[in-house]
Amino acid sequence: MDIGYSFGSDSKEVRKVNKWESLLTKIFPFVLCFYFIGTFIPNIVSWSSPLQAFFTSGVTKLIWRALVALIYGGFMIFAFIVIKPKVDKRLLSLSFIAFAFLLISPLFNLSPISFSVIDQWLRLVHVDITVGFVEIVGYYADTFFSLIFLLSLFFVVPHLIRKSPLSHLVFYAFIAIMAFCCLFSFIAEASIYSDILKGDNNAYEEAIKSIFPSKNAFGAFLSQAFSIAIYMLVRACQRESEKLHPKYRIIMIILWSILAGIFGVTLMFTFNKNGIGSMLVFTIAVIGLLLIKKYLDSRNKNERKKIGILTAIYGSILLIGIIFIISYPRLLDTLLSSVEGRNHVVKLFFNNLDGERILVGFGHSFGYHLYSWSFMAGRYIILDNIHNAFLTVLGTGGILYLAFYIGLIIYAFYILIKRRNNLLFFVVSMAILISFLFASLFESTQLFISGSSGSSLMSLLIISFPLAGQAPFIDERKDEFFELKVGQ
Repeated sequence: MDIGYSFGSDSKEVRKVNKWESLLTKIFPFVLCFYFIGTFIPNIVSWSSPLQAFFTSGVTKLIWRALVALIYGGFMIFAFIVIKPKVDKRLLSLSFIAFAFLLISPLFNLSPISFSVIDQWLRLVHVDITVGFVEIVGYYADTFFSLIFLLSLFFVVPHLIRKSPLSHLVFYAFIAIMAFCCLFSFIAEASIYSDILKGDNNAYEEAIKSIFPSKNAFGAFLSQAFSIAIYMLVRACQRESEKLHPKYRIIMIILWSILAGIFGVTLMFTFNKNGIGSMLVFTIAVIGLLLIKKYLDSRNKNERKKIGILTAIYGSILLIGIIFIISYPRLLDTLLSSVEGRNHVVKLFFNNLDGERILVGFGHSFGYHLYSWSFMAGRYIILDNIHNAFLTVLGTGGILYLAFYIGLIIYAFYILIKRRNNLLFFVVSMAILISFLFASLFESTQLFISGSSGSSLMSLLIISFPLAGQAPFIDERKDEFFELKVGQ
């Protein structure tokens, strides 16, 4: 019977694997930054016609997207092979089943789209839309990458985050970009700020947009920047265990507080209702979750009673606020105006979601169907985006794909609740998830199954970082991360 260790080829193989893993860990933060910036650039090139054309249209757009996807996807696949992380087989199986419906969807949506409408000049117009081979290939490429992105969030990225001291580099890069955008707006749009403060009637149309194509785009990313700044602020407050110099820690706390304030104030000047609403929901959720955490952590009956009273007061204030919004028609109309013109398209969407499309959706042709329904609705508000994440998932992949997406969100809540011993994850990440779900009702960007710049950083904060357990005061020997059976 052989007892002991082999120091031959097996140990060489182990050293080779460790060498590759060390290299991957070092490269990982920069791959993450490249990926985010690569997907983010198309949002901020509207000021230059050549750049906008390069990144947002034609063959160059496809080449750029393919390059970014190949670098990120290739890195994650290679890292999976080298690291061999623990995998939750149930999640893996459900992911493949759910994405299978996306793969078969084009087979049921090959027919051309035809419709007739009476235009605003009372002329009968007949329209034929044929979706070409290139669109189908692009759809399959997007689907394949979305699957890789999803699985990397759960299985590969958490492991790399645990090993890399620079795992937060992508957040620093994003905050730096948004801080520059705010500074640029202060200088280039100073007169618009002044008009808004003076109460100019044209202020809404002249809202701040910086280098973004619209105030809505700027506002959407500002709400993310605000949430991430608060995340980094709480992280800085929890860093005593990392033996940082107290002065440096105080500077970081002040810096993140100032940046959060800048992002929040600038967001108000964009008049982007969805972004402002997301920021308010995030703030409300943070306060409420802090009270819940404080109550759960308290062992003293008197202290629990006091916290319970504070929670009741806080809940009463929120209830009064909701009643005020509902009972004040003008304010309610202002809030509902953000979905004006979409309700007719949504009605046509559900009228046409029948037969096999309940199971497989409209796949690659969903945007073209929305375009046709916009004309048929007779409101002359042309859409190729339904502006609702859940309806987008349903329309793209059917009812089972939507069930899978809702299941991922429930799983995210489960992961964060398991992290209730940590302020950073239970309070801040949970609040980010809640605020993003609010935004999902008015925007089509999805968490986890979409690698767009509008959701990738949020997906990291809600899934990968909590799974990685990267926060101070977590005892790795008692880390519930391992109970989740996801990652290593």
